Amino acid sequence: MAVMTRLPLSYYSDAHVVLPQKMVPIQNTAAASSPPSGIVAIPANARYLFQVQGNAILLLFLFQYLSFLSFLFLFLFSFLI
Repeated sequence: MAVMTRLPLSYYSDAHVVLPQKMVPIQNTAAASSPPSGIVAIPANARYLFQVQGNAILLLFLFQYLSFLSFLFLFLFSFLI
């Protein structure tokens, strides 16, 4: 941490710089025959409830719902013309 914070933030440029990215192939690794040391097995539990929270799923649903409504409106409106 001391090395990272030796200069104040004002020393660095505030210009947005996009760094180039490049896809590189990565070879598949062999599957492990046994788990690494220190791994703890967690027994299955039918009562375990997995829940996810976030607005990304809600926004996707809302976008799809609004798209459907606009399609339905245009479809029905085309019969009135």
